[in-house]
Amino acid sequence: MSEPDHLQLMRECTAAWTEAQQPVRRFIRSLVRDHQHVEDLTQEVAVTIVDKFGEYDRSRSFTAWALGIARNKVMNYWSKQGRDR
Repeated sequence: MSEPDHLQLMRECTAAWTEAQQPVRRFIRSLVRDHQHVEDLTQEVAVTIVDKFGEYDRSRSFTAWALGIARNKVMNYWSKQGRDR
């Protein structure tokens, strides 16, 4: 991928995440009580989105895609919490 193409992809990713970030954070907050864990999980979602943005199907809702990633992160969090008890 050329540098201009990569920059354009990152601009698109940033713009989409800017719109989806609050709904994603609210979703995580509805499932996880600890504020710091909510912030950590939100950051994990953001990193995954940047890493996988090239796989995102632009014919579908970005927010729905981001919420699916958030759901998986929360499920992994719950699973880890259960193992750590």
